[in-house]
Amino acid sequence: MTRLRIATVGVGPDAQSRSTRHIETIAKLHDMYELCAFCDRDPERLKEAGAQFGVDALHTDLQQMLDKEKPDVVYRLTPKDSIGPVCLAILKAGSHLINEIPIGETLAMADALIDAAKRNNVKHEVAENVWCWPEELLKANIAR
Repeated sequence: MTRLRIATVGVGPDAQSRSTRHIETIAKLHDMYELCAFCDRDPERLKEAGAQFGVDALHTDLQQMLDKEKPDVVYRLTPKDSIGPVCLAILKAGSHLINEIPIGETLAMADALIDAAKRNNVKHEVAENVWCWPEELLKANIAR
């Protein structure tokens, strides 16, 4: 099986963030994915995440990362108010996209993302994975 080159947009504000937890999971899937690049607007946090996960390709500009690294897949781990522009750029660059919920800020944006995925012949997964984390399962069991 060919490993896919995966990049993330967003590395989280600190090493304990949800974004970091997602990246930890990707790193465990080394038979499927090669972490190839990180993009984040905070250069210091970007360096920390790069060192933590052994990623050398670090970018503060999304379009530069997409153009230079050409990842097969990009995982969006940015705040919800950035979904539209970030996801459109990824899809238009021809990378497959994993996008945490929601699909878009508005119905019109959701439609634009679906159209961009179709036009560029790429997949767009809308994921919700946090509920599978052990502490979230524990919370659910306590609540039940």
